[in-house]
Amino acid sequence: MSSLESLTLDLALCQECDRFTGIADISRIPRLRLLELKSGDQLTGAVLANLTSNSLKEVRIDDCIHFSDKGLVNLAKGTNLKTLTLMNCLEISDEGIRALETMTNLERLEIEYEGGPKPDGLTAEGLRALKEKLPKCFISLRHFSKERGILVDVVSLK
Repeated sequence: MSSLESLTLDLALCQECDRFTGIADISRIPRLRLLELKSGDQLTGAVLANLTSNSLKEVRIDDCIHFSDKGLVNLAKGTNLKTLTLMNCLEISDEGIRALETMTNLERLEIEYEGGPKPDGLTAEGLRALKEKLPKCFISLRHFSKERGILVDVVSLK
């Protein structure tokens, strides 16, 4: 396990994801570079308070619809990420985006919504404010409407 560089956790059947104590164990994998959390309907991000890793460079959170600002705050406190991808995380807002200002090594932030609405509290202004604090970070927001079959909202800050 000490040579593991990438880990994907499919949380589809996880009923109490925010009580998952294994996150602290994940922090002890010395070469882990990529952590992907998928389909965790119950994951709010509180569990990420136990995620502390200097080796972790990329986190992808996909279809964790209740992942919230608290999760972003916890990621900003415990990691030294270069890339953060958030897909269909419906409870993030500008407040959580502000927490990322401390992630001075962040090179890429991608936020994407497919099919459903994007959160009302997540704005282009909030992303622009983050860009001012992290000028080297590429920031992208894409919102794809399945009903209309088009991209309905795009923000790309290079």
